[in-house]
Amino acid sequence: MVVSVALLGTACFPIINIVPSMAGKCIPQIPVWYFTGSMSIITDFVVFLVPLPTIWKLRIPNKKQKALLLLLFSLGFL
Repeated sequence: MVVSVALLGTACFPIINIVPSMAGKCIPQIPVWYFTGSMSIITDFVVFLVPLPTIWKLRIPNKKQKALLLLLFSLGFL
């Protein structure tokens, strides 16, 4: 998000001092939005998947209870 805010906040900042060929141009914002959106989706999946093996290794005698616990945990993803 820091990179996204920095890119979008300075999209039309006079960047001619760094890249002279960008005189009078702005950074295209649509690719930045797609990039930040896809990174947000990826991090959501990673945060969801990281604790699943730990939940699966819990010593719960009944498989049905373990499946219900995983289902309950999965509701937070929605």
